[in-house]
Amino acid sequence: MLREKNKQKVTERIVASAMELFKAHGCEQTTMDDIAAKAEISRATLFNYFPSKDALMIPWVQEIIDEFVRPGLNEYLATQPTTIDTFRLLFTNMSKGVLEAPDLIRAFINEAIKPKNKSEMERTRTGMLEIFAQVLRYGQTRGEVRSDIPVENMAAYISALQSGLLFHVLESLLETEQTEDPGEFIDQMMLFIGAGLTTPAK
Repeated sequence: MLREKNKQKVTERIVASAMELFKAHGCEQTTMDDIAAKAEISRATLFNYFPSKDALMIPWVQEIIDEFVRPGLNEYLATQPTTIDTFRLLFTNMSKGVLEAPDLIRAFINEAIKPKNKSEMERTRTGMLEIFAQVLRYGQTRGEVRSDIPVENMAAYISALQSGLLFHVLESLLETEQTEDPGEFIDQMMLFIGAGLTTPAK
């Protein structure tokens, strides 16, 4: 039990150190030696936990969901926004994350599609589905979200749109090599989501 707790603490320290370095210097410029030094562990220990730098991508995203996305969402919902405004905030923040660290998102996608990471990726996907479901249930209490479709299904549909947004922003960066404001694209997505969440008139 103690051994598992210590292992978890080291893992958290490695991920936190990597996230700080990635944000400050970028993924490509950060080395495994940099991460080991920041986490105050040996290089050999780091490779025992994570065999490559890209292997840190999935826990890095999970850390963002747990430490920033979920608490930030709860704080925002306390202000009683509309459901669509809440989704707009989530999607806008996601697109900003891509624009600020496109190399990290690319590395995450490359790592996520590897078969060996299926269980870890499923945990990350489940985390986002839970967040979308939370917003949908909140919307139902406000009478803004239909109840004839299971919340879990609607959350899955919105998750697919989220993936589309991430790829749209990455594609724009690759084509123009400059940051393009995805605001108009998000506004169109919100119109689409808003129409789908409302119970159609009979």
